[in-house]
Amino acid sequence: MDIKTQLIVFLFSFLFGFLFFYLMYINYQFIKNKNKLTQFIENIVFVLDMDLIYLFILYKINYGAYHIYFFIMTLIGSIVGYLCLKFVKGFVKYCFQKMLVLKSLYRG
Repeated sequence: MDIKTQLIVFLFSFLFGFLFFYLMYINYQFIKNKNKLTQFIENIVFVLDMDLIYLFILYKINYGAYHIYFFIMTLIGSIVGYLCLKFVKGFVKYCFQKMLVLKSLYRG
């Protein structure tokens, strides 16, 4: 595998990890109020679907060659996705608090 293909797969794995985290977060929001068996089954189906999509695209990029550092890049992408979500939630909360303070000052 040449260096160009490896860089493309690195970037794809990182972005896929980022996307995977956000889709997993959205999936959790949909199923958090269901019973445990339904949650388990839906999580298994979701993860299998995402794995098949990843392997299919990986097959199209480099004929399905998989190395451990592709998994590491996917994991790093998921961690960055988590940190971005945490930052965005904190920023939105901060903005709403400032809006409420400004609103109370304006009325008062």
